[in-house]
Amino acid sequence: MKNLYLLVLIVLTAASCREDFVTTSDPDFQQSVNLNAELSNHDIIQISLLKNIEIGADYAQAELNNALITFSGTNIPNSDMPMVYDSDRGRYVLEDLGYRVEEGYDYGIEIRVDPNTADEEIITANTYIPKAVKAAGFRAENITFIEDEDGNKKYRMTLYIQLNQPEELPAYYHLAPYRFRSEPRTNNDGTMGIQDFDDVRYKLEVEEVIESENGVFTLVHKEGVFVDQAKMTNNEIKMNVETDRPGSAKEVLHKLDIDIATLSPELYHYNIALDKEIRSIQANYTSPSDPFSNVQNGYGIFGGSSLSRYAIEL
Repeated sequence: MKNLYLLVLIVLTAASCREDFVTTSDPDFQQSVNLNAELSNHDIIQISLLKNIEIGADYAQAELNNALITFSGTNIPNSDMPMVYDSDRGRYVLEDLGYRVEEGYDYGIEIRVDPNTADEEIITANTYIPKAVKAAGFRAENITFIEDEDGNKKYRMTLYIQLNQPEELPAYYHLAPYRFRSEPRTNNDGTMGIQDFDDVRYKLEVEEVIESENGVFTLVHKEGVFVDQAKMTNNEIKMNVETDRPGSAKEVLHKLDIDIATLSPELYHYNIALDKEIRSIQANYTSPSDPFSNVQNGYGIFGGSSLSRYAIEL
């Protein structure tokens, strides 16, 4: 059970048909190195690396900042790129901060925790960045301004998302809706207008997945929904969403963002397994649970996604 708590804590404090996953009930888990790398074509390449140290009946997490790490990809010239520790981020990043992973390519990582040890086991992991699925259409219905039981005023709506058929199978997605904030302002002529703050996005809370199929899930530790394409009978996702913060009676809801990330299989299964573990903890269910990992000679996740972002006018 301690393994389960440790894995969940690490993840919550960190962030093709290739399914070479490993699970483990190794008693040396607390002494292992934990890697957390969730690559995205819209973000810098960065990883978290922690050493898990058991102290009696408890444990501690030690940050590793002197490992020798190389990052490789089938589309990277000269094959390997070094990663350096960034003390401001508390993570390792590529020396080239402008580089992004690209969809349709394989990537790998090699880690030497103690480069001076000749017989050290090298920590390795691989993933594939899938080609992004495209959205066929969106619509929002039943947009209402409500007051919840605590007196907070919020917007609520039913959101429909229609997806195209994916280019590659299996296909897994993470869909997260956001809203832009708009506030009234006074124009020079004294009339009221709308001032957009397009750099401010608020999460939309998924209240309910309507006509839910087995392939659409809400997770405890992630916003939005996760989708397994193979378990869907059609490509439309329908859900009730509302703002996650109090609104204003004068606010106008007029635009949404929808983030659709197409996930590597290991990243999808890792998050599904982590959700089950968190729910077990919350329910005080004490049956042993093996941590999910696709990292060789270590534990954790090395996965990726291709992100598409859509702006929707309401």
